[in-house]
Amino acid sequence: MAGPPMAVVDACTRDGQGGSPTAVVIDDATLTDDDRHATARRTGTSHTAFIDTSTADTPTVRFFACAGELTNCGHGTIAAQAVLLHRSGATEHHGRQRTAGRTFATTAIRRRDGVEVWFDQGVIALADHADATGGGIIAALGLQRTDIAADLRVASPGTPRLLAPVRDHPTLLSMQPDFDRLATECRRLGYLGCFTYALSPTAGTAAARMFAPAIGVTEDIANANSVGCLAAHLLDTSGNGEIEVHQDMLGRPSSISASATHTGSGIVARIGGGRPRPAHRSRLKGHTFTVMIGCTVIGMSGRRWPMKRKIFGADAFGRAVEVTSLKSQLRTSPMGSVSRMTELRRGAASSPATLHIDLQQGCRHGLRRTETRAGASHPGSINA
Repeated sequence: MAGPPMAVVDACTRDGQGGSPTAVVIDDATLTDDDRHATARRTGTSHTAFIDTSTADTPTVRFFACAGELTNCGHGTIAAQAVLLHRSGATEHHGRQRTAGRTFATTAIRRRDGVEVWFDQGVIALADHADATGGGIIAALGLQRTDIAADLRVASPGTPRLLAPVRDHPTLLSMQPDFDRLATECRRLGYLGCFTYALSPTAGTAAARMFAPAIGVTEDIANANSVGCLAAHLLDTSGNGEIEVHQDMLGRPSSISASATHTGSGIVARIGGGRPRPAHRSRLKGHTFTVMIGCTVIGMSGRRWPMKRKIFGADAFGRAVEVTSLKSQLRTSPMGSVSRMTELRRGAASSPATLHIDLQQGCRHGLRRTETRAGASHPGSINA
């Protein structure tokens, strides 16, 4: 049986590349939390956002990872707002989102090459006792005390995490954490994970890595909420709360910007993803399907065809056809595999491929059927 409508958004891209693939599901009132958790485990992405649009003015968004529900998710918020703008057909939207009992402002703007999203993170609580409890985490990260550039800090926009400054960029890149040990330490201390970073010699930028094995994410491609936490920490310690953070370790470069300010309630931050990746265009005919990351596709004559990280599928919301990222030549998938492709032929240089996926096999594996007009041109995947 087909599942609820879903899209995959590359959130927080940088220079037209990378970003964190984030599944976004239009929630169904019939779904239970067990259903949502099971869906999150099947998507092949680290995080899944579920949007309840029953209250259109202020949609409620919940987030699940493979380990369960999360209080909030920064790049998931960026992805959700990009999908909502895409569904509306508008070019710009200034609205609000409700997550974990908090309602906050959001902005989504359709640019020529994608969707730009910003949101208000809210008050960030900062604690100074981290050095007394962080020794186990430093060891689990594979670091020595001499590798730490300044005091550790605990920051919480709702869920606490450890901010750990390392002495330089090579130290950041060479880290090889013991993930089992790190997960144990984070659970013991009640931390979501550990955000390690190296500030640039020139003010305003940093490189970072986010480890959160306690929630089933060994390393996060992009962690927007932690960037907001870092901006709050920098404002508190240096007076400058403007930061752009790059994460590069997993082959999908990301960029996130944050600006922290003082308010009567405490330090708050505003967060936005990097520049969107240009949309790819293709021409499709006949029946097409929304295909999730992780699906195995067999090419012509039953042999595996290198998809070069692109597969074409129908928009899950009944609008344009989208392109969903797919790791080349994956052999297994929790969703099962599409076992046969009835036709595959190379298109023109500007049109990577034309696909006809077998209808019976596609529906058997929960892929959603959509009719597309023969020869129609459709935009690529949602990027934010």
